[in-house]
Amino acid sequence: MTQLPITISGNLIADPEFRQFESSGAQLCKMRVATSRRVRTEDKDDSGRTIWNDTDHLYIDVECWGQLAVNATASLRKGFPVIATGYLVTDVWEQVKTEEDGSEKKLTRYSTKLKAGRVAFELSNFQVSSQRTSSNGNTPTGMEPVEVRTATELGASEPRVSAEDSITPPRKPALVGAGVPSTSEGDTPPF
Repeated sequence: MTQLPITISGNLIADPEFRQFESSGAQLCKMRVATSRRVRTEDKDDSGRTIWNDTDHLYIDVECWGQLAVNATASLRKGFPVIATGYLVTDVWEQVKTEEDGSEKKLTRYSTKLKAGRVAFELSNFQVSSQRTSSNGNTPTGMEPVEVRTATELGASEPRVSAEDSITPPRKPALVGAGVPSTSEGDTPPF
């Protein structure tokens, strides 16, 4: 079966998490993106602008590897609008649950995520400067150039993890409320 790449656009609900694996040196960035579809309503706000509502909410984990992981961790923060392209994959693992009577029950858990090959800052409402990790950069006049950070600098505050630690931990409850800028009448919705 062939997998087609998909693209999502949304806001990060937390800062990206960076890991560097001790045994292989592989670098991993995990982030969670909130996205929704914007629909125009017939209602107007106090200043007469059309009100937009979010519907069809989706929260999805995105993971990227290698230099993309380093660059995403160094460049992105909670609330930033991103576009990610990649393939949907499902992680499967077993979890042991202890019942009230003391017996143990094995549960199969599933988690769908986007393995991204490309991650970009969504520029409909922002301007950014950039710095190539290998040579020259591009900074608009009047902006401070970006300082390139390495995996070593990113991993300095994080403990290196062993191969045993690379197994997906139990899930935390999803955070809700990633902000989306409001639009006025005539503007196109951000998604």
